[in-house]
Amino acid sequence: MFDDVQRHFSDAEVVEHSAVCGLFGRSNRFQDSMRLLIEEQHEVDKIRNCVRVDPERLRVYAQRLGAHWPQE
Repeated sequence: MFDDVQRHFSDAEVVEHSAVCGLFGRSNRFQDSMRLLIEEQHEVDKIRNCVRVDPERLRVYAQRLGAHWPQE
């Protein structure tokens, strides 16, 4: 999958996207550890109960995202 990302983004953009993902991950971990509710519990439960990643659907999604990503 990283090969697909590299075809569409420069090294600097990959680093920037990784930094943003890391920032959100750190923020989520902080909010979880401080028990800060950012969503109502029933929404969190709904996500936990329905998330199951199908690798093929994820691959198709990433391809579509790349195909429609602006060139600049």
